[in-house]
Amino acid sequence: MPTGTILELTPDGEIGHGKTRRCFVHPHNPNILIKIAGKRAQDTPPHNLLEARYYGEIRAKHGQISWIAQVYGFVDTNIGKGLMVEAIRNADGGLARPLADLLDNSDRIRHWDRQKVYEAVKALVERLLPLDLRLFDLNFG
Repeated sequence: MPTGTILELTPDGEIGHGKTRRCFVHPHNPNILIKIAGKRAQDTPPHNLLEARYYGEIRAKHGQISWIAQVYGFVDTNIGKGLMVEAIRNADGGLARPLADLLDNSDRIRHWDRQKVYEAVKALVERLLPLDLRLFDLNFG
């Protein structure tokens, strides 16, 4: 995209929103998501800036970690500055849903194998602890 170009985001490209940001699929690349500050844009410091800064710290300390979504940088859009990040996909190729969506689905939770959930959480913690990584964006809602 040429310098100075403003990327046009449309309502049909919005895939979700949280407490502080809205999320869009990049209109020219389905493997990139764009996070835009939402109604709470006055958050100090802004979540996009924090995420980009923390990702930079991770890269400086550990290089690229394959199981952490890449952050590609900022882009100007028609609705404000956005943070471009790697789209994470399920095994079926669809966009991965936020953790809160999975936890809100009581039918799905009822059928989860508790041992497998425990093992998955344990494996995540075992990956995070040696690298001194923190969960950045764990907002429920």
